[in-house]
Amino acid sequence: MAEETKEEEMKKADAARVDAQKRADEQFDMFLKKIDSAIDSIKSDMANCNKRMDEWEEEKKTEKADAAAKADAAKKADSEEETEAKKMAADKARKDEEEETKKEEEAKKDAAAKADASRADSLSAKIEEQSKAIAALTALIRTPIPDSLRKDLAEIQSRADSIHIKLGERAKEPMVGESPAQYARRMATNLQRLSKNWKDIKLDALDDSTFKVAESQIYADALLASETPTNLPANRIVSRVSRTDTGHTKTEFFGDDVHFVKQFSRTPRTVKSIYHG
Repeated sequence: MAEETKEEEMKKADAARVDAQKRADEQFDMFLKKIDSAIDSIKSDMANCNKRMDEWEEEKKTEKADAAAKADAAKKADSEEETEAKKMAADKARKDEEEETKKEEEAKKDAAAKADASRADSLSAKIEEQSKAIAALTALIRTPIPDSLRKDLAEIQSRADSIHIKLGERAKEPMVGESPAQYARRMATNLQRLSKNWKDIKLDALDDSTFKVAESQIYADALLASETPTNLPANRIVSRVSRTDTGHTKTEFFGDDVHFVKQFSRTPRTVKSIYHG
């Protein structure tokens, strides 16, 4: 009995498994059908959507084409108007430029005529000025120097020459038409380089009383420099001429005597090699 009961239970269990597998297969088939139905629905919706998108794109293309056509028409109209406006503006600009060029040319001609007239006036003025200067110089040359001025000029030249001789130079003569005051300042200017206090002063700017003080100091400094010469040129001997108390002329030489004598020496020779025949 026990064995029969166990066998029946096994049969029941097998039958239950078969039944459960059958129900599972049926449920799986139903699930697959639902999936297929959903896929078909999605495909249909996608097709409808694509169709609607195609229709929408066609509508947009049509709208764009219409807009482009309107824009081209408007642009063409604007271009025609703009071309006409540009043409009118170009004509006006050309006429204005021609008028301006004409005015500039007339202004240049007027300026050139004025410049020529100004140059002619300036040239005439210069010729007249030079003629007056030549006439004044000619009159000055022909006018004899008064004895009083001649004496003053000679005294200034003698005094300046006494210093210049000691410096190995000679005082320059007075120039035509030069006054004693001008000549004295020129001679002092030639020597002021030897005066520490007055070498950088513009003597022509001094009044007469101040110049007298400057002149005395400059001559004193120049005399001192002639007795103890410095700043002599290199490799040279400079002579200084003076007069003794007895009236004799004395000449002294200053400079680098080593280099002075050296210029008379021969170039040294050296033996480079000895040849034995």
